[in-house]
Amino acid sequence: MIDLRERRARMWMGPRPHGAVDPDRIVGPLELFYDLVVVVLVGQAAHHLAQHLTWEGVGDFAALFGVVWLAWMNGTLMHDLHGRDDVGSRARVFAQMLVLTVMATQVARAPEGGGPAFALSAAALFALLAVLWWWVARGDEPHWKPITRTYITGTTVGAALLAASSAFSPSWRVVTWGGLVLAYLAMASITVTLTGSSRRTPIVVTDALSERFGLFVIIVLGEVFVGVVNGLSAEDLHPRQITTALLALTVGFGAWWSYFDLVAQTPPRPRPGPSVGWMFVHLPLTGGVAAGGASMVALVEHADDGRAGAGAALVLAGGTAVLLLTSAVCLLLRESPARVEVRDCLLAAVACLGAGALHPAPWLLALSLVVVLAVPWVLAVLRGTVMSSDRATP
Repeated sequence: MIDLRERRARMWMGPRPHGAVDPDRIVGPLELFYDLVVVVLVGQAAHHLAQHLTWEGVGDFAALFGVVWLAWMNGTLMHDLHGRDDVGSRARVFAQMLVLTVMATQVARAPEGGGPAFALSAAALFALLAVLWWWVARGDEPHWKPITRTYITGTTVGAALLAASSAFSPSWRVVTWGGLVLAYLAMASITVTLTGSSRRTPIVVTDALSERFGLFVIIVLGEVFVGVVNGLSAEDLHPRQITTALLALTVGFGAWWSYFDLVAQTPPRPRPGPSVGWMFVHLPLTGGVAAGGASMVALVEHADDGRAGAGAALVLAGGTAVLLLTSAVCLLLRESPARVEVRDCLLAAVACLGAGALHPAPWLLALSLVVVLAVPWVLAVLRGTVMSSDRATP
């Protein structure tokens, strides 16, 4: 006879407590589904940037992307640290996805008329996340409470600020979102670093969590293809436009190659500071990739121009430079910092910014960035750091 009580208990077990990390957990289809929903918001934010390649447009994108990324990071950590393969975990993830869907309808309009609706829906999501973190913390052992209480309070305050920003003017609303993102990152970093230790920290970069961050990078890289396709769709095809488009796609290939060979191969040092730093540096890293993809619309549309537009050139080159700079930070956070590769990435980032400032012809700009991205990787191959016989490649 089926024991209904036992069956129900297995289907709804509640979240895993703090410290109960499953090192053998693998990323499942539920998490991939969640990531795809989040990337819809990233795509909408990138669409707005593609139409506003100005400093103001970049600022709007940075604030929007930051709020979306914080939501993604919270949902990712919630499932990685506390999720199970049960109905309860699925319900918690789907609840977040429902609110994210409402946010997605307003992202492209958030810097203007859609700001109040976006702010209120984002506030609802952060309030939900605060409740979920509180649910986990109810059963915490005493040594976890300084960390979890501060984090829950910070998330609750974030929800309140987002709700309050719905009444602000558009410019102050975006400034508030940007300030909230910076304050939230500082709060989480200080809380985990100062109150955690190598033996008791809520943040552990497991293989599954590292894979999850890598998968998000891959999905965001899809914005490069979206940008190129949108640029090609706007005009009749001709050789120079196709050449520029293919070179722009190759910039995306170079970004993939750089991240997965130079960054994703080795996790950070297993201590609170490096673990949190490694995770949070993925905010500008993925933001730079998404911004570069958005700029490719204008780059391909104006492939026949003698010089690339200053806005498109600086956003594309700047996004590539951010990828290289954040890759250098990740390399420094390893157990054995790869200082030579760090130097190569920093020099390549400077070269990217130089190419953007010159804004040559679109095809030449894309080609220059491909070459610059290739240099750190080729040097790493020659040193045997990547693509050697004793290292597995992703």
